[in-house]
Amino acid sequence: YIRNVGLQHLLYHLKINNLFAIQSLNLTANYLTKQITPSFIEISRLNLFQNLRKLNLSKNELRDEGIQELIIPLIVNKYVMNLEELILCQNSITNLGFEGIMKILIPLQDPCIPNIQRIALEKNLIDGPCRRQFFPLPSFVSL
Repeated sequence: YIRNVGLQHLLYHLKINNLFAIQSLNLTANYLTKQITPSFIEISRLNLFQNLRKLNLSKNELRDEGIQELIIPLIVNKYVMNLEELILCQNSITNLGFEGIMKILIPLQDPCIPNIQRIALEKNLIDGPCRRQFFPLPSFVSL
């Protein structure tokens, strides 16, 4: 239950200690909201997560805006080139957020991060008609 402020402190200490070897970061159920995205992106730009393979942000409250703000720098801008798995389950993502994510990912066809194997979006607030609108989904997206 570290919340936004706790994560900001954690990221700050990772930064000042130059902990570049982190391969997995599990931030499940920490009451994180979209307010953490600027801090997370700042750390990502510094290549602190250059070896990150798995990022679990499930069971938080990032919602539509927070998820989209993370997807663009992490996936499109390639701040985490070795990322294999991004878990975004149970973040109150609605149809609007899912549509935004898919409009970013579908034009890429292949993930622009060559190692990406899975972007998990299970147990969000995405209804069936919205899901079908984007079928077939990219192979690395799981609902």
